[in-house]
Amino acid sequence: MTAAEEEKFWARQRPESRIKALLVSDYFPQYCRIVDRGKGEGFTYVDLWAGRGKYTDGKLSTPLLLADIISNDVNLKQKVRFAFNDLNNRQILEKNFNERYPEGTFKNKPRFANYDAENSQEIKEYLNREVDFKKVNNPALLFFDPFGYAGIDTKSLSNFMKPWGNEIFLFLNVNRVIPALANPKMVEHVTAMFPSLRNQVIKEIADARNDEKKVSLLIKFLAEEFKAAIGNRLHHCAFKFMESDAHKTSHLIIHFTKHPKGFKLVKQVYYDYDNIGAVLGPDGTFTFDAKRAYPTGVIDFSMDDNHINLSEILAKQFAGREISASQLIDTHQSTTPYAPTHYVKALRRLVELNRLNVNFTDGIDHRVTVLPSNSCILKFPL
Repeated sequence: MTAAEEEKFWARQRPESRIKALLVSDYFPQYCRIVDRGKGEGFTYVDLWAGRGKYTDGKLSTPLLLADIISNDVNLKQKVRFAFNDLNNRQILEKNFNERYPEGTFKNKPRFANYDAENSQEIKEYLNREVDFKKVNNPALLFFDPFGYAGIDTKSLSNFMKPWGNEIFLFLNVNRVIPALANPKMVEHVTAMFPSLRNQVIKEIADARNDEKKVSLLIKFLAEEFKAAIGNRLHHCAFKFMESDAHKTSHLIIHFTKHPKGFKLVKQVYYDYDNIGAVLGPDGTFTFDAKRAYPTGVIDFSMDDNHINLSEILAKQFAGREISASQLIDTHQSTTPYAPTHYVKALRRLVELNRLNVNFTDGIDHRVTVLPSNSCILKFPL
C-alpha cells in the first residue's frame, strides 16, 4: 500500500472495516474467558499489521476497540498482553493508544514494533518457536491482516497454532489473492500459502464457474493446508465481506481453532454481524454486505432463515430421543456451520409447531420455550 493509499484508507472508516474490527474485538475477550483455567496464565493478542488504531474521522479500529473492552474488565486487564506491529504506523498507533490508556491501565505494558511483517526474521522466529507443551503456556490469538497475500506462510502460521489455546484470524483480500494464483511472478507467495496443494488450487480455482465458487474453493484449500499441518482436530469458519461498490465477495476473514468451544463461539460472533441471512452452504460462511448499510447507515442483522432448515435436520436426526438443549447444541454444532442462536431458534420453532416437547428441571417458570441449558430437557417424538 502506497503512502497515498494509506492516507485515503485511514481517512474514514468504511462499514466493512468497522465490522471486521468488531468481529475480532468481540471474540477475543470471550476467547480469554474460555481458555482461562484459573491457573494464573495470561493471554496474548498479536496483531502483525495493527494499523493506527483510529481513523481520521475518529472511529476506532481493532487495537483500540479491543483495548476498550479489556480495560473495563477487572480480570482481563491484569492478564492480557498486547503485541502490536506495523511497519508504517507504529508511532501513530502508540501515540493513539497511550493518549487513550495512560500507563498502568494494563498490568502488562503493551509492546509496539515496526517490523516488516512480510520479511522479518524476528517474526518468522516467533511464529516457528519451539514450545514445551507440558508446561502451562500463554495462549495467544494472532490477527493476521496483510492487505493481500504477501507474508502468508501457511507452515509458519500452522506452527504458531500448535501450542494449546493458540488461534488465528486470517484476513484475506480476495481481489488480490485470486488473481495472484495465475500470476507467474507470484509463484513464491502462492507456494507459501499452498505448500502442498498449489497446482490443484491454481487449476480448480481457474476452472471454477463463478466468483463465489472461487472463494469457496479458496477457503476449502486453505483449511486443508492447515489441517495437513495441524491435524483433523482443527476447526475453521469464514466470514465474507461485500463492499459498498461490489456485488461479490471482496474480503474474507477465516478463524482457525483446535477447540470445539472456540468454533462454537466464533460462529455466534459471526452470526451477530451477518446481515445477509442466506442459507449457509457447505462452506458454512457468514456474510456482511456493506450495501445494506446504506443510505441510512443502519445495519439490519435480522434477516436469517437458517434455523428453519436446521429445525428439520434436528427433528429427523433426534427423532425419539431425549436430550438436554445444552448437550444437543454442544455436540451437534461441532460438525455443522450453525451458530448457537440458530439452534435455539430452530428448537423454539419445533415447539411452536408441536413437534418438540420441553421440560425444565430447574423449577423456574421460564418465559421462553427453549433455553440452551442442561435443565432444558428436549423430547423429540418419533
